[in-house]
This record gives sequence, C-alpha cells and structure tokens, in this order.
Amino acid sequence: MLSWGAGTILIARKPITGVNPYFTMGWEMLFGAFFLFLLSLATGTTVALGEIPANAWKAIAYLVAMGSLIAVVAFLYTMKHLEPTIAALYAYINPIVAMLIGAFLIHEPLTPLIGLGALVTLTGVYLVNRSLKTKSA
Repeated sequence: MLSWGAGTILIARKPITGVNPYFTMGWEMLFGAFFLFLLSLATGTTVALGEIPANAWKAIAYLVAMGSLIAVVAFLYTMKHLEPTIAALYAYINPIVAMLIGAFLIHEPLTPLIGLGALVTLTGVYLVNRSLKTKSA
C-alpha cells in the first residue's frame, strides 16, 4: 500500500508524457504476476493448473474482472479528475468495499474485530481529508 500511494503521488506530480497509463498498468500487472510466479517457484508453493477447482477459477475470473480491470480503470479516472492525495485514498477504502461486497454476495461474516478495523480505516481517511481541507483553506 505504501508503494502504491507513493507511486500515485509521484506520478501525479511529474506525469510521464506520451505513455498510455492503461498500457503501463498492464505491464505493471504482467511483471507483478511474473515476479509472484518466480517467488512461488522459489518457495515451492506452486499448484498444477489441473488441481485448481472450478470455484477457484470463478473467483480468479471475478478478481481479474473486478479487481484488476474495473478497479484500475476507476483508479486512473480518479487520478485524472481528483487531487492525487484524494485519489490515493482509494487504496484504503477499497478493502472496506471488498469486505462489504463479500458479506453481501457470499455471506462472509462481519465480526466486531473486522468492524473495528473498518472504523479505524474510515477514521484515518476522515483525518487525512480534514487535514487536506485545512491546508487548502
């Protein structure tokens, strides 16, 4: 999260011209997948593709569609239309949205500890937004 937020602010302060952000994000995902694959080979945690159950493939398809394609397009859109510090808050709000979607769609339990974590996150987002507003005023 720290590197995502720092990269967001750095890119917004000094935009790279002549490069399509969607293209570069695709390369970022490809390299990330490649290095995770190398890490799984090094640690011996690989799984044969035939051993992956159908429900896991459905979950992977969902993560690719929602977690990669739609989320990245939404993030890049916010980077163009909002201040970078506000757009970077996406990285903190996203897990809460995912938690609520999981509770709604597949009935994942919402425990008091999870609620406390969400409250701490939202409090942090509020404090950041408040400090940004006082700095700009």
